[in-house]
Amino acid sequence: TLVATLLELTLLLVHGRVGLGVPSTPSWVSVRALCRIGAPMCATWGLDSLTYAIIATWLINLDPAHLVAHVVGLRIICLSFLPGLAVAQAASVLVGHGVGAGDKVKAREAWRAAMVLALGVMGGFAITFVAFPEVFIRPFGVTPEVGGVVRQLLRIAAVFQLFDAVAVTTHFALNGAGDTRATMGITIGATWLVKMPAAYLLVVVYGLGAPGAWVGVTLEILTTAGLGLWRVSGSQWLEHPVPTPGQT
Repeated sequence: TLVATLLELTLLLVHGRVGLGVPSTPSWVSVRALCRIGAPMCATWGLDSLTYAIIATWLINLDPAHLVAHVVGLRIICLSFLPGLAVAQAASVLVGHGVGAGDKVKAREAWRAAMVLALGVMGGFAITFVAFPEVFIRPFGVTPEVGGVVRQLLRIAAVFQLFDAVAVTTHFALNGAGDTRATMGITIGATWLVKMPAAYLLVVVYGLGAPGAWVGVTLEILTTAGLGLWRVSGSQWLEHPVPTPGQT
């Protein structure tokens, strides 16, 4: 991992130097804009990651087999989520181009196209998770007990794949438009006011283990997708111009 990260950094520096020129001292306008847009994103990802660490402690205290199943399940659904994430990141760039050019129609079209593409990809994986679970589980060499739990998790994952496609593409479209405070509010609200209470109730109180935690995740994704669609249905998210160094 270290070698790969260093190689990636080297290639990025070389490509950046060629494509962007020699780095110069950034203006305070640019620094303020980066902080205004980036700080909410940092808070969003940090607080969301914290919830998974907390859920892991609940699972290991309940049954280590459920923690193993949880980790294996997360690795498997990455096969679906990462392509969807790639599409969402592309949408973020295209939406940013549209907003920067003052072309709101282009920005919306980029978001819609990304959502449709992500729905197709992640929807396809949802079908395979249900139809062929052993194809995904067998390479991990888990025990029958863990495998049984993972099969339950994949069925739950199949339910939220389409909603996750909507949630992730909408989230990144909003970020690309500079509406990062909205995505922060949506994500933190869905995570801490929906997922965590539901997961605590199902995992700790009722002892449902990893499936209970994933039901909480499903509720979070449904909430995030719904609120994200509500946000993009308006026009305010397209009105976040980023100041340039030439501006005061």
